Amino acid sequence: MQPGAAFLLVVMSALDFEAMLKIERAKARKAVEAKLQEAQATKHRAPTPAGVLLDGLPPSVTYYADFVTPEEEKSLIAAADAETWVRMPMRCVQSHGGTPSPHEDGMLPEELPTFLRELSKLLVERGG
Repeated sequence: MQPGAAFLLVVMSALDFEAMLKIERAKARKAVEAKLQEAQATKHRAPTPAGVLLDGLPPSVTYYADFVTPEEEKSLIAAADAETWVRMPMRCVQSHGGTPSPHEDGMLPEELPTFLRELSKLLVERGG
């Protein structure tokens, strides 16, 4: 076998995997959207601490319809946007609660910003 042929085989496998991953992500997204629509359709009272478990997500992930009010959402977005963003190739990042480092635990602990401390308190109060 020629070296170029082996390389072509590897590239083809990577392309097939990428296509399969896109298909599976689309299936998972549709399943989540269907569950969310079902939860919205059956919503007839205020959200409860039970929340909704969504298929395709780990059991530790629970969806809480309308967890924050529209006003709280706007406030959280504004607070997050006011924080410093680290620009990286293809993305921007914020680190809260710690800074990545070569430290033995991988993070240098830091206090959460005020808006996240308030959100954490809200999670506890509402049963999250």
